[in-house]
Amino acid sequence: MHFKFWKKKPKEPPKEEKKVVSPLEELCGDDKELYSVLKRTLIEPTRTTIEETIVKAEEFKKKGDKNYARMEFTHAGSLAIYKGDLNLAKSYYRKALEEDPEWPGKWILEYFFSDKAEKAMEIAKAYYSKLEEAKAYYSKLEETKKPEAKPKP
Repeated sequence: MHFKFWKKKPKEPPKEEKKVVSPLEELCGDDKELYSVLKRTLIEPTRTTIEETIVKAEEFKKKGDKNYARMEFTHAGSLAIYKGDLNLAKSYYRKALEEDPEWPGKWILEYFFSDKAEKAMEIAKAYYSKLEEAKAYYSKLEETKKPEAKPKP
């Protein structure tokens, strides 16, 4: 009697999985530092304005809550990036760093004070442009999916 169950099957070569790349990763290319900074600062605009965010930041500052003040100033800076205003973003990021100079993530905000800031803004603009295109595409797609109202008999 001949048993083959203990015989090893030949190994198949591992299948290569395609890595899914986000639009931001695609725009940043091989620049891992830029990608790391932008993924932490680019936001989808919320219903709050820069002015409302600054009011909150100042309130936290008066209360002595440096952590929340820093977060609100950072949020205001990110909203300024969305608007495409690097100088305004820098002013809010500067205030955020003044509130909490020991924050471990300060390197993210400091990136916008380097000579790489202009490139970051170009990528941010391209990213937000892609985001708007995608929103327009999906809203148009949703409109075509809506069933038409049938007339009542």
